[in-house]
Amino acid sequence: MAEISVLIPCRQHGHFLDDALASVFAQTGADLEAVVANDGSTDNTEAVVRRWQRAFPDRVLTVNTGGIGQARARRRAADLARGAYWITLDADDRLEPAMAETCRRVLARHPQAAAAAADVWMTDADGQRAIQVLKQRRWPGWPEVLDACPIGNWSSVLIRADVARRVGGIGLEGEAGAEDWDFAVRLVRAGLSIVGVGAALARYRQCPDSHSRDPVPAFRAKVAMLERCRTDDPRLAAAVAVQPVLDEAAYWHYRNRYLFFAWGLAAAAAPAAADALVNAFGGRAREWDGWASAYAHGVAHAGHGGIPPPRVVPPEVRAAVTEALRRAACPAEAAERFFVQVERAVWKRHFRGPRYWRRRLDAWLATRRFRRGPAPGRPPASPAT
Repeated sequence: MAEISVLIPCRQHGHFLDDALASVFAQTGADLEAVVANDGSTDNTEAVVRRWQRAFPDRVLTVNTGGIGQARARRRAADLARGAYWITLDADDRLEPAMAETCRRVLARHPQAAAAAADVWMTDADGQRAIQVLKQRRWPGWPEVLDACPIGNWSSVLIRADVARRVGGIGLEGEAGAEDWDFAVRLVRAGLSIVGVGAALARYRQCPDSHSRDPVPAFRAKVAMLERCRTDDPRLAAAVAVQPVLDEAAYWHYRNRYLFFAWGLAAAAAPAAADALVNAFGGRAREWDGWASAYAHGVAHAGHGGIPPPRVVPPEVRAAVTEALRRAACPAEAAERFFVQVERAVWKRHFRGPRYWRRRLDAWLATRRFRRGPAPGRPPASPAT
């Protein structure tokens, strides 16, 4: 039986799946199996899986989940997994050859940790240029874990399967978009931790049409996660000590920040979607600085996928935000001042000043390291047909 199970949900990504599976079976010093959840793909996903099953008949498992969504498909893959450790790998991402071995060695030195998290190469859609190194070494407490997901990509995380099951498993039965964050929240609420690994051991493609850049479903997934934090989570019934639930003020603090992030994302990627979020605004606190920062962060997230940042608030987004603030009895002049603040926050983030050129230099240096790393170019070819 394999020691490590790699869970790979796949929908219409058969053209990437060869690379993902090749990176699994190129791992050094570890015994792995791949569990592919084909989520109703109509492309060549099934043919790719069959080729790998012929090459590794005891190491490639598959389940057809029929289009239930990435979050549920990943959960179905976990149901089949036989390993003592899990890696969750999206079909368009890749592992570096030493990922599993390195993380397992770190976990052996930290027996109390639930998982080991390495850094990640964020790459362009072709996977050939590094945008930046996503560092995953900070593990926040409660409720700070709700500020931002501490694990931006789970491909470089090795999870103890027994611990994952004890806090409700990986993946969700609900809407996709925040299942990794939901899992991190459960670990924090249960008093568990992840240990950082100081090396980039996976590759994370940034595509403009990825699910995380669709503002409405991404926001709804975050709100669903937040709602679960307002009550006792039955998935944590086996935990020894669980953090308290969120109070009403904290709930609206986080919810509104997620909303303005979504509006920033919409401004860059889908302005017409902004109106669908008007009714989501609420609470009594007026956190103008935090909202402007969250909006700028949403614009930047779209930018990682190659979507250029809008320097002004698009009219569709301006109308949606204005209406939401009006319904919350915010003075019109305060709303106008806020739009100036929002555009300044975006400008500061993308202005070609010292910080901009520092980010560009960091990206250039990351690309040089990326190209001369342990696995330049493509991983081993897929098995012959």
